[in-house]
Amino acid sequence: MILILSPTASASEYVRAEWQYALVADKIVTPVLRSGEHDLLPAELKGTHCEDVRPRRDLRDALDAVVRLARDPPPRLGSALSVPVPPPHYRPRPHQFARIAERLALDRPKQLTPQERAFVVHGMVGVGKSVLAAAVARSTATRRVFKDRVIWVSAGREANVLPILQQIGEKLKEDLRQYQNESDARAQLSKRLEGAAVLIVLDNVWSKALVEPIHEALGRDCRLLVTTREPGLVELGMPSVDLAPFSKEEAVAYLQERARADNIPMSPAIEEVAVECGLLPFALALAGAMARSHSWEKLAERLRAADLPTKKLLLGKAYQALPRGGALIVYDPLIDDARCVQAHGLLSSLNMLIETTGGSEYTGAECTTWMQEAGFRETRIEPLGDVHIRNVELQNPRRYFLAMTLRSMSNNQRLCSE
Repeated sequence: MILILSPTASASEYVRAEWQYALVADKIVTPVLRSGEHDLLPAELKGTHCEDVRPRRDLRDALDAVVRLARDPPPRLGSALSVPVPPPHYRPRPHQFARIAERLALDRPKQLTPQERAFVVHGMVGVGKSVLAAAVARSTATRRVFKDRVIWVSAGREANVLPILQQIGEKLKEDLRQYQNESDARAQLSKRLEGAAVLIVLDNVWSKALVEPIHEALGRDCRLLVTTREPGLVELGMPSVDLAPFSKEEAVAYLQERARADNIPMSPAIEEVAVECGLLPFALALAGAMARSHSWEKLAERLRAADLPTKKLLLGKAYQALPRGGALIVYDPLIDDARCVQAHGLLSSLNMLIETTGGSEYTGAECTTWMQEAGFRETRIEPLGDVHIRNVELQNPRRYFLAMTLRSMSNNQRLCSE
């Protein structure tokens, strides 16, 4: 595909959708600048040669240049091995893409120190780390630089070093008899990557033990991109990109695009749904799917106050049943009051809405309000690592309410993936 760039074309959602779909479909997109400045070049195409055919150039010469681009075979791209395809209704994030492309140094691939050849994309669960990393890995600009291969390896909590090294060796068409133990595998991988141009993406990493052997094996023209939710990996000293949720505008635009694609009526309630989802891409994708069978108003209502009467009824009965000095213990993952930090609680809530009738999680502020309505008086939250204690006193000072969230983040993540 030849992309003719101009200020008007750059502002067109239709044009953007066309060339971004071409990238997703593994087509080479070649930009041509017809008017405007070179900063119109999209982040996904940074490092790609952009032919200048602006009016200042002789028209015949400019047309000949475009014909050559269409006729000549495109430059060889590195194979994208096991890189996931974007999910349905994928919404590109050009600014975040550009941050990662900058860390990869696509425009200066041979000027990085050994420490800079690896970097971390960090963020909470559901924020879109893997989807964004896959988009970068599949892009034309990336695969033009890493001509020998772009390799994707999924790690996970239980991953071990040797199987990961063997997976990389297999994708490099290595003789795996030289990868029988960790020491030999590290030596052979280092030898294989010397002088090669390879990008390795290590997705969903939980331990720095997986990162160090691959980092040490990187050749001068190789890179390692690590995605993780673990803060400890950021402390390794490698460059990092902290990935945030969508902005409110991006989240609303995503749901609006979903509505148009699925022929779902628009509604002002879309904005409320986006906020209730914490602006998290994964949560928004689930909500967008649910909108096929629920109106946006109904979905917002369910997200905001799913089965609220039952919650209040249970708290009221518990209050009435408590003797003086008694205690009530409730355990559940609380959503943060701003609905933008505790991703595991938000995703758990969506999971419950999908699998149950009326189930959902709730914020600490909401819980406090319900308790006070039931008769409880004072509240406080005490963080205990991955758990919280909520202590609420009754109107009678000798009574108190104790609500504890005991589930760790990892447990909530497993709940969401089931």
